[in-house]
Amino acid sequence: MRCKFCGTTLPDHAKFCPGCGKEIDNDRERHESREASNIPEDAYYTNTNKKNSKRKRRHKKISVRFIIVYLIVVLTGGFCIYRMGFPEKVVEMLSKQSSVPDSKKEISQKSDKKKNNEKKTGKATTEKKKDKNKNKKTLESTESTLAYTDNSSMNVGECLSPEDYNTVTAKDDSFSFAYPKYLFNHSEVNKEGTSYTFSYKGNSASDSNEAELSVYTQENEGDPLQNARELYQNFSSEVYKKYFKMYPSRVDSSGMARTLIGASADSSEKTGVYIIAANDGKRDYILKFTYPDPDMTNDYNEIDYVVDCVYRFCSFSGGTYQPRSYQQFLDDNMGSKK
Repeated sequence: MRCKFCGTTLPDHAKFCPGCGKEIDNDRERHESREASNIPEDAYYTNTNKKNSKRKRRHKKISVRFIIVYLIVVLTGGFCIYRMGFPEKVVEMLSKQSSVPDSKKEISQKSDKKKNNEKKTGKATTEKKKDKNKNKKTLESTESTLAYTDNSSMNVGECLSPEDYNTVTAKDDSFSFAYPKYLFNHSEVNKEGTSYTFSYKGNSASDSNEAELSVYTQENEGDPLQNARELYQNFSSEVYKKYFKMYPSRVDSSGMARTLIGASADSSEKTGVYIIAANDGKRDYILKFTYPDPDMTNDYNEIDYVVDCVYRFCSFSGGTYQPRSYQQFLDDNMGSKK
């Protein structure tokens, strides 16, 4: 290389010219050095890029193959799982998982409901006990069992004497009557002592007998005769066939008008009904006796004697004779006057 200023030949790597002493320009050297150094660097990157390209293509092929194989495996496995019903199991499992809180909630609600029910039940039980006690007290004050009304069977044959009847007088002394001692198995009386009920009902296939005696008073102001006639009409409509009747025609010396009815209760004509109904202008006085009668055409059966005694013992029947014996009844002997 020569000096561009004086043309002197310069040694390699000289920084100053030995001829003119000026500084040598090293740009070319740097450029040549850069070019020289760039050649192998470019060659390295070129070779490296080629290698990397080959590797990338190889890796790409491997990756594509792997993806294809993976997809095949996944799809095959998914199809098999579907065939085995896995989705349904998953749904069922998820449903169970989602239902757990609901179940707990339901249990909680049931528990709360149970507590509320227990509270309500307890309250209801307490109220029921109070009502029961109240009803019990009311029952004790309004109903009581009368003597001779716990018979295990209906014994008409044991009621053939006036001594076989128990006399009852109302608390206000407004009326009195007597009932047979061996005919009924149940009785009730209200607390005022103005309503009495006696009944018998057989409790076996061999005992189908039924009987009932009701004696009571009720308010009914007005004309005694008119009221008695209305009672006659009302009771006549309740019976099937009348065998005996007394239509109200006058008011007696005690201020009462009355009616008497003897009839069958139904078309079978196996059940008799005897009714005494009277009115004194203020109140009605009623006696109604329903009883089994084997022969409605025969007036001398044992049960007919019982009816005769019930009539004679009743204070508002209008009868003027005392109760008589069974033999007197059979002999048509009226007996003694009251």
